[in-house]
Amino acid sequence: MDELRIAVVEKADLLCQEYMQREVEGGEFPPYKANGMAYIRFAKEDKELFKLLYMRDRSSESIPETTEQTDKIESIVHDNTGLSGTDAKLFHLEMWAYVHGIATMFATGFFDLDWELVSRMLTDSYQGLRKQYGME
Repeated sequence: MDELRIAVVEKADLLCQEYMQREVEGGEFPPYKANGMAYIRFAKEDKELFKLLYMRDRSSESIPETTEQTDKIESIVHDNTGLSGTDAKLFHLEMWAYVHGIATMFATGFFDLDWELVSRMLTDSYQGLRKQYGME
């Protein structure tokens, strides 16, 4: 049964990555924002797979500090903000916590906001963090 669960988790992860790739390639949003919007869309459209990936007990798992995806995101953060190293990681962690909260509320049915509002919320949060880091 563990093998089946692992296979499902791997397939769900690939599906989530496809959401992100489609959103970035769609060009509606800058790449960093597109990744956040895709993450939230995945939570809304594939609730159970989102929960399996991001809302399960992971206390007994070994979670890598960096992955190909996190490296790519941190590179985008650097390109957009000039931040690197610890600052880029913290910036992304703060944004991801916000995006994850919105996604979790979609996945659990807590609310269903329209996409324009979600987009505005992500922009507001991003701009607020930029200001916090001394960027205007």
